[in-house]
Amino acid sequence: MKQNTVRLVWFCLLLLIPLLLPAEGVRYVLFEDFASASGGAMPAGWIVLDANSDGVKWDAKDLGGYANGICVRYLSAPIAADDWLFSPAVHLTSGVSYTLFFNYRTTSAALQHRLEARLGASPAPPSMTTLLLNMNSIANVDIADASAPFTVGSTGFNHLGFRCMSNPSNLALFLDNIGISAEETDLEVVLQMDKAFYENGANTYTPSEEKKSLIYVENKGIAPVKVNKYFSIGDSNDMAALLSFEVRDGGGNLVPYQGREKKGEPDESDFVTLAKGQSICKYFDFNSGFFNFKTAGNYTIRAIYRNVFPSSAGDAWRGRLISAPVVIQIH
Repeated sequence: MKQNTVRLVWFCLLLLIPLLLPAEGVRYVLFEDFASASGGAMPAGWIVLDANSDGVKWDAKDLGGYANGICVRYLSAPIAADDWLFSPAVHLTSGVSYTLFFNYRTTSAALQHRLEARLGASPAPPSMTTLLLNMNSIANVDIADASAPFTVGSTGFNHLGFRCMSNPSNLALFLDNIGISAEETDLEVVLQMDKAFYENGANTYTPSEEKKSLIYVENKGIAPVKVNKYFSIGDSNDMAALLSFEVRDGGGNLVPYQGREKKGEPDESDFVTLAKGQSICKYFDFNSGFFNFKTAGNYTIRAIYRNVFPSSAGDAWRGRLISAPVVIQIH
């Protein structure tokens, strides 16, 4: 993965009572950050098509994507674009609500790009019959997010297709972190402040007082789930951070994350399978300098557990979980 993280490897495997706190989450049925792309070649399963035979195709690029990392790029030719990028096959179920998501940007606001995101049964233009997103005037030079909800009429395998149809000589269009998500119903992340747990709900602190917490992820479903227990910590926008926090002050303003980040990726030994009722957990002190709690008032905290790393067998859970909000008071 392309982002920097801090490796914190303490964890525990517990059998816990059923959780009562509400939370939200999604699982990724498809996710590609193109970190495995090399020498301009696409990751396994991704296909490009030069439909207008102008010699220009989508390719992998070392720079230009999310956090200026590896991505895919279309560099326009002297003629109008008609070029496709197809995903590997992904199994989708009828009646399930899905969301397509990806990052995108262009080289120049003055040279806008046009892009369609489609879905079809095979990686070929005639099969791309479902239009998911039509972007007629891409002008942002900074990375931005795109998303589109969708369902499928029948259960089976499908491919995403990204079709660039930009005007001639429009410089570059970049895509990154392409995925499809669905609601997660089995895994849940919970943020629990020690003071509230041991002192009957009191969540009031002085600025210098320890603000210890327990964050745990439990499998509430029937089937076992393989999860990543490599507790890297980073900014909430860091795709590689397994654990992050969204902290807002009383006015709803985001409190910046102030921690340092170091490179790190999970080893195969960092993946563990959770049976029903089992959890992984991490102890964390919010007074450790990651956030500034010097101003008196209320702060709302949500824990975010996110894994984008595959296991060697490709069977690890990938997705994002967000805890129910916890409010603390600084006086």
